[in-house]
Amino acid sequence: MFLTDYKEEKYNNTFESIYGYLKRQKEDSNNYSVRDLEKFLESLYANEGNNWTGRGEHKEISLAATIAAAEVFLTEWKNELEKN
Repeated sequence: MFLTDYKEEKYNNTFESIYGYLKRQKEDSNNYSVRDLEKFLESLYANEGNNWTGRGEHKEISLAATIAAAEVFLTEWKNELEKN
C-alpha cells in the first residue's frame, strides 16, 4: 500500500508542478507559444522511447506525469484559442 501511495503522490506532485510551470510560462512570457509547447512534448515523446539504459520506476513516473501535464495544458490552450 505504501509503495502505491508513494507512486501516486509522486505522479500527482510532478503533474501539478509541470502544469503550474507551463501556466507561468504562458502568462509571463510573450514569446512562449503553442508551438514551443508542442516542441517540448515532442522531446518528451522522444525521451519516452529512449529507455535503452533503463530509467527506473521513479523516472518513468515523472516522465509520464510530465507528458500528461503538457498534453492537458496544450489541449486547454488550444481550446482557449479556438474560443477567441
